[in-house]
Amino acid sequence: MEVEVKDVVMDTVPAKAGKYHESFFDYILTVLKNARIRVESSASWMQELSGKKAKKGYWENAKKHGTSYSLSADRVVAQQVG
Repeated sequence: MEVEVKDVVMDTVPAKAGKYHESFFDYILTVLKNARIRVESSASWMQELSGKKAKKGYWENAKKHGTSYSLSADRVVAQQVG
């Protein structure tokens, strides 16, 4: 995103910047800030999702090994509530 924003060049600069120009550039700046926040937020969300997927091995092991895995003494401690 930074590369695309850096490539933007203004060809003509107004001689007198008025309220319109100020409000327009404020709007553009706000849009860019919000877009950056959303991109960073989605990246962190994606990291969390992939982290959860990597940790998700209980049900696969329970299917493979049956009750010898799901009811083992080591698992009881991990599954206790509170």
